[in-house]
Amino acid sequence: MFRYWRGRSIAEIAQEKMPPESIAASKTGLFTIGAPGTGIGHVIVNYKRVLQRGLEAIIEDIRAIKESAVDDHKRMVYEAMEIELRAAIEYAERFADLAERMTGGEEGAQRREELL
Repeated sequence: MFRYWRGRSIAEIAQEKMPPESIAASKTGLFTIGAPGTGIGHVIVNYKRVLQRGLEAIIEDIRAIKESAVDDHKRMVYEAMEIELRAAIEYAERFADLAERMTGGEEGAQRREELL
């Protein structure tokens, strides 16, 4: 079993696809891949793309690819990707809302600015 999975694990596949800066961030402990007790798929391999373009732009890319897909399975995969990215946006928006609400109780200007 171990021989079969060598080179096929999520961690190994993600490591192969990561740009050098993501590999360096992983080595510092900023994030882990395949950590016990966590699910798979909680890794964005190309952080630079996400930060430069944004999740909405990536969703538009996925929609364009999905529309041209001829295979139902591929369309479902792209649909799942879009759903997951929309969920990530919603999750981030909830944290942004919480941070904004927290500014009301902050007396320090620096902390209020950090939250905003």
